[in-house]
Amino acid sequence: MLIIYITNDKTAKKPFGNYVYQVKVNTRTVARGEIKGHNRDDGWKTLVEKLLNRESIISEESDG
Repeated sequence: MLIIYITNDKTAKKPFGNYVYQVKVNTRTVARGEIKGHNRDDGWKTLVEKLLNRESIISEESDG
């Protein structure tokens, strides 16, 4: 089972958010990190794209 946790750490002022993330496969953590300064008005999809970019899963120039 793949589980992706993304949690706002509540250290940024609106409209921005700082997030910690953890990606698990079953009980094993396969990735973790932080995303700082995400504009919450950009939405959750942009936040997930930042996570994928940070983990080098998709490129910045990707059309999706």
